[in-house]
Amino acid sequence: MTAHRDKVIVSEIECIASIGVSPEERSMPQRLSVDVEVRTDASPAAAADDIGRAVDYGRIVATVVELAAGRQYHLLETLAEAITERILSELGGVAVRVLVRKLTAPIPTPHGFVAVEVVREADAGAN
Repeated sequence: MTAHRDKVIVSEIECIASIGVSPEERSMPQRLSVDVEVRTDASPAAAADDIGRAVDYGRIVATVVELAAGRQYHLLETLAEAITERILSELGGVAVRVLVRKLTAPIPTPHGFVAVEVVREADAGAN
């Protein structure tokens, strides 16, 4: 089996989510920034010059925005896992890395952002 070192990367996808541990925090939609990296074999898409054989980054963005807005979440981990699972199952790739940043976490000490990163590999039989 060939090691797939090719990647499709989409960074800083801006989305809005109702996310937080407390009901008060979830009641105020918050800005998130999401990075998605999909490890894949880009050679079939490149050889055919065909989006149908590629991991479509437009669909990655749409997936992130849809999942973020689609329901309330308590944890960044839950949203990151949902994004990862959807991309692996619907868009392909051999592995996915998702980094979800909460840009305005309710922490009294000044900080840039908080984030959760999830990395998952596809089932061996999936791709």
